[in-house]
Amino acid sequence: MTDALIIEDNLLEQIRLKAMIAEQGFSQIEVVSSLYEAREVLKKGPPLLVLADVYLQNESILELLDELRALAVPTVFVSVSNNEELCRQLTVNSNFGYLVRPFDKLSLQSMIRLVSNTAQAAKGAQSFLLVRHQHGQKKLPLDEILWLETSGNYAILVTATERFCMKKSLRQLLKQLDERFVRVHKQFCVDVQKVSHLKAHSVLIDGHEIPVSYHCKKELLRKLLQFNRAYTEVGGLS
Repeated sequence: MTDALIIEDNLLEQIRLKAMIAEQGFSQIEVVSSLYEAREVLKKGPPLLVLADVYLQNESILELLDELRALAVPTVFVSVSNNEELCRQLTVNSNFGYLVRPFDKLSLQSMIRLVSNTAQAAKGAQSFLLVRHQHGQKKLPLDEILWLETSGNYAILVTATERFCMKKSLRQLLKQLDERFVRVHKQFCVDVQKVSHLKAHSVLIDGHEIPVSYHCKKELLRKLLQFNRAYTEVGGLS
């Protein structure tokens, strides 16, 4: 299955864009130069990402807009034009983004992460988040997340081996996560399926103690019961 579809009729830009998104973890990349070819690829199933030049030879990506909207494909449109009306037309959906050329790979990376996570949130439950990793990005499976914590204007996603930073609040991220995640403190959110010990004012996950505030105790206990989570109670939550 196609990971990413590039719609671009300039050969040099095809090479450049393909290299940029390959660095960001996309491997099955198809490159086409016309709307007809794009439609043929989309018939096989929606890709994870569409990266499209707005103006092709004798064609406009606006002709494909309804189909992309119907498929709910995360899409980044690129153009040399900074026309506000054009930008408004192309970003009417929250999972559509617009970049004005020239742009660098960091700008593209940020936009891809934004439209992808927005599209996943719109679908409801999702199985991964796109996070920054080294010089690109990676899909972080939700199953790998132990807990989330705040650090200034950022959220830190903690796994057994790594920590990933996202410029979002816990409130925003919780909307993208499924029901196993619950807020236990103003600075912490945990996966209840990872809780091993329950204490009076904290929980243990993978040997780490996470504080639990008074106002979050009831919801935490409800989630533990909902997921029938086996844990060791140490002192109990009073």
